[in-house]
Amino acid sequence: MTSPALVEKFYGLGNYILIDCNHDFTKYFLLTGYNILSIKRNDINRVNVEGNIEYKFAIISINRHWNESDFNGLNQLLSRIQTLHNIFVTTVDAEADKIEFNAATNVIFKAGFEIDSSLHKESNPGYSLFMRRCINNELTEKSILDHLAEVELCAELNGYIRPNEHICIVHNSYDIFLGYFNQYSNAGRVEGYSTNEDFYNNCKINEIGWGGGVSQLESYYDCIFLLNDDNKFNGFESLEDLTKCLSPGGRVIICSDRFNPLSLNSDFEIEVAYHLQHNQDFIKKFGCKEVIGKFKNYYVLMKNPFNNLSQFNFHEKTYLYSKPPKNLLNFANDYVNPWLIKSMVEFPTRNKNEFALARYAKQILRDYNNLSPDYGAALAILGYQELKKEQHDRQVLNDIINYINSVSIISQKSPHQIRWLISLSVLAAELLKIRNLRDEALNLYLKTLTLDYLEFSPTIGTKVLQAYYNIVVIHYCNGNIYEAEKYLIESLHQSIKLLNVSFEELLGNVEKPLTFTLYIYHDILDWMIKLTNLKNNLGKKNNLIPRLNLQTWSGMLKERLDAISNMNNLIQSRDEAISSQGEMLEERWLAMQNMNEVINSQKILIEERWNAMQDMERLIEERWNSMMEMEKMIIERDKIIEQLSKPQ
Repeated sequence: MTSPALVEKFYGLGNYILIDCNHDFTKYFLLTGYNILSIKRNDINRVNVEGNIEYKFAIISINRHWNESDFNGLNQLLSRIQTLHNIFVTTVDAEADKIEFNAATNVIFKAGFEIDSSLHKESNPGYSLFMRRCINNELTEKSILDHLAEVELCAELNGYIRPNEHICIVHNSYDIFLGYFNQYSNAGRVEGYSTNEDFYNNCKINEIGWGGGVSQLESYYDCIFLLNDDNKFNGFESLEDLTKCLSPGGRVIICSDRFNPLSLNSDFEIEVAYHLQHNQDFIKKFGCKEVIGKFKNYYVLMKNPFNNLSQFNFHEKTYLYSKPPKNLLNFANDYVNPWLIKSMVEFPTRNKNEFALARYAKQILRDYNNLSPDYGAALAILGYQELKKEQHDRQVLNDIINYINSVSIISQKSPHQIRWLISLSVLAAELLKIRNLRDEALNLYLKTLTLDYLEFSPTIGTKVLQAYYNIVVIHYCNGNIYEAEKYLIESLHQSIKLLNVSFEELLGNVEKPLTFTLYIYHDILDWMIKLTNLKNNLGKKNNLIPRLNLQTWSGMLKERLDAISNMNNLIQSRDEAISSQGEMLEERWLAMQNMNEVINSQKILIEERWNAMQDMERLIEERWNSMMEMEKMIIERDKIIEQLSKPQ
């Protein structure tokens, strides 16, 4: 059977009916704490479904022992339980149970269910199926299968939708996208149109982006999918109208075989290009990520987050509120351009094109106040890119240090100025370390400790603990054992302080609690583990510290990813070996075929020689016969001569 975890992954929390499922499968669902009704196939007719419990999901395991009575019982059960919305039907032994599986799926089809096209790829066609109740009872299996390509596209493009966004799909079969995104994305509002003309007309009617005397739009799109067949986009200029209804930093995903822009554009940056084959010139020109062989000529573009700022009123959609926490999400209050946070800072939502991020950052350095949090965010982008380079630009480090010095002397700093002071102090120290300037790095790590991180948020405590760790290591390696020990003890007290925070500062609103802060706290716990390892082993068993540090959450995750990577490398090596052996076998087969041709040629020669020898043998035999005849004639002649020579 299919893994029960896979079924739960798609169906989630609720009440389940399990029919003829094995012990392990049933046990898994009993342990979830959901309401489970477990039925054996020969008890289906006798089962009593409680009226006050709505069973939404059914899992049916089919085997060759099912008979006509069992299928009739299944039909009656499905007709009685109208709350069932999803059914997963599977087999124990694919080949042995195929007849019974087909019989069961026919019963389920007749009961008003169809193949769930959104999950079709997750099952084994012919052996297990995800099914759902028909919406209109007119959808055939053939039409469902025709939509599988669109569903696969939906799953891929879903990754570009940020939480709670207002999105729009323009596609000939937009209802498939509409249904998929409503069910499987975090979008806040989803609209659909079948043609570009309908989409643009609706925008005008609702005055989305087309003026009407509105100073700042309250309603706008954050992501637009233009995927219909009549697209004729050949360059950025053909997308100009979209800038009027798309938020700064919003995305537009297009599909066009004719899209071939000649140069960079001030309105859009290309994030991702889907090509069937590698297009080196395109990638070199735009710096975007390229996905090969998955889909043909789809392009993900981000609107320049600096454009049309006065036209749109910023709403914090991702988290649905700006506070609580007190300052962490209050982007509109502290930043000149709050749209920049989503498009260039926050990792899950920002532009995936590093060239684009660098261009955004350089525009901020050129046009924005050099004390603003926006300026600090831009320096962070450039600084982290600098860490990855082999050749280092001292100017980026100088700009970061100048920002730190300039903002430090401000008496009343905004919370997000403090955020970037802490973050950039640690980043600058890292950049100094790769230049082997450890003492200068130490001073910046120490500066981090003078800043009150609670004036911003305890989540920035990751940088504080990172600073402590490096301060301890540098002091210890410099021989300052007392200073190392002092800061080490101080760091442990600070760690506990970071854990002792209010609900609002960590999880925000109880009605819509945050999750990203919990991921940050994993990092905080990692640094606490590393500092604890230092306390227990520094100066005693220094060789143990690196190995113990690998046992953090991120370390174990890295180890697991490395193992997966190694496994992938092994699989790739195996595939290459198989491919190489295949080539060798093919060469050997060709050699054998060539040898067969040579053998056939030699066979023909031998046959010809044999035929010639046979002919010669016949000639010899004929000659021999002739000689024998001649001999007989000579004997007869001699007899005649002898007779004639006798006296009469």
